Amino acid sequence: MSCECSDNLVRPVGSWVAVEAAMDYLGLPAGPPRLPLKPMRGEKLERLHKLLDEFQLREKYGL
Repeated sequence: MSCECSDNLVRPVGSWVAVEAAMDYLGLPAGPPRLPLKPMRGEKLERLHKLLDEFQLREKYGL
């Protein structure tokens, strides 16, 4: 798995926004990003979900 995919995904929205979106997708408590940051949406959020699914975290850790 290439880091390029995750770098291109995280840099435009900020690392905390991506971390909180990932935690939310995995069912872990994170809450929305604090202002002025905005939640990850659309294509970037779909790409994040796809990347997380590739890591199989839900299956490995029962999330």
